[in-house]
Amino acid sequence: MRRRLLAWLPARLDAAADATLAEHVAAFLAASGEPVSLASMSPAIAGLPPEPGTELTPGGRRRRAGRPLKQKARAPPSATRTRGLGGASR
Repeated sequence: MRRRLLAWLPARLDAAADATLAEHVAAFLAASGEPVSLASMSPAIAGLPPEPGTELTPGGRRRRAGRPLKQKARAPPSATRTRGLGGASR
């Protein structure tokens, strides 16, 4: 069943990339007649190889399967906010 799921997933993700795991599970059940759990669907999606053209990171390293691009760095803490000097607070 896992091979069928992995063969079916790329076309499904192209058609409905924003679908929830539950929607993917229901679509696989409708397409193959075999039930699959949410716990099986999630790692199957994460384990797919990267899309063509995105095999390398901006630094030139090979991207590992199932690893998304890192999000932008968080904004630094506010520069206007001061920290207390320790001791008792008011």
